[in-house]
Amino acid sequence: MTFIVPNSSAKLECVEFREKNPRTQYARLVLGPVAPGQGVTLGNTFRRLLLNDLPGVAITAAKLNDARTEFVTLPGIRESVVEIFLNLRDIVFFNTFPDVLAPQGTITIDPSVHEGPTDAGEGFELSTSPRVICAGDMQLPEGVYCVDPTQPIATLMNAHTPFHLSFILEQATGYRVWKKPTQPYGRGFYPPRQTAAPQMEQVKSGLFQPIDGNFMPVRTVNFKVHDGPPHGEYIHFEITTNGSIHPHAAFKHAGAILTEITRATLQEPRPLVGMDEVSQPADVPNNQMAYFETIAIEQLELSLRAYNCLKRAQILTLADLSRESYQSLLALRNFGQKSAEEVAKALETYGIELVQET
Repeated sequence: MTFIVPNSSAKLECVEFREKNPRTQYARLVLGPVAPGQGVTLGNTFRRLLLNDLPGVAITAAKLNDARTEFVTLPGIRESVVEIFLNLRDIVFFNTFPDVLAPQGTITIDPSVHEGPTDAGEGFELSTSPRVICAGDMQLPEGVYCVDPTQPIATLMNAHTPFHLSFILEQATGYRVWKKPTQPYGRGFYPPRQTAAPQMEQVKSGLFQPIDGNFMPVRTVNFKVHDGPPHGEYIHFEITTNGSIHPHAAFKHAGAILTEITRATLQEPRPLVGMDEVSQPADVPNNQMAYFETIAIEQLELSLRAYNCLKRAQILTLADLSRESYQSLLALRNFGQKSAEEVAKALETYGIELVQET
């Protein structure tokens, strides 16, 4: 099927840029002209992508000297462990890995103090004189840098205070809050919706204390839609970043993510019902079948009669239903033509058709 897509003359222009400090970059961008009515749609879309989908690097766990919990103070250090961990959370990093569209995995910092740096890098400082420990004192893995080396971490009060900080870096998106598990499995915490990773064992064992991960390189996004000559709308974006990425580059990154998402709309894995092509039965891919296994028939909102008949026949999931034919459903006890039509209509919302036996 051929689609008619109007030509777009929209352009993106950076009309203002200011850098207040290394961790605050502001820019005003103008996108347009776009068709009337599209300004708010595109503005909201880009705002969500900029705030939620751009990756960043953050510290997600740390160990300070021999502290077994964050709710303590250490001799010779002005700040409490909680204050130091909050300072670590606010440190802004950027990396030079080439594949910036996908998380790079976990970077584990070697906690050894005396063996020297390893291939993965080492994150510790040992001080014997009064000083302020800053982000620039960190020994980071190759390719990872601090945006503002002057960001303070802790203050040592005397010349004999040792300071040993080990930490774990990760790259992800959004803001991740560490929570206690619903059913505890030993010491430590776990990140929600995150599978176990090698460094998680160190957190669960109590060697490292978890820290909320702030991976968001974009701090604020505002937009306004203005009518422009001769026709169309112009979207004015105001973007503030933490200095790890230029606002203009952040917007282009969001556009690349949006392009990748919308690319799927141009693919037709199977003929569409009601169009020129006639819908033909097709085998359900394995990955789609695995998804159907997770959907219970309760989500189809069937009538009580049809639901009870399927339950008695041990047809419990969408995957079970996809294997049934029209005739096999009619063969169920108390399952009539009306119930079969109801099930078939409910399955259409998932792109499933009952097999017709010949």
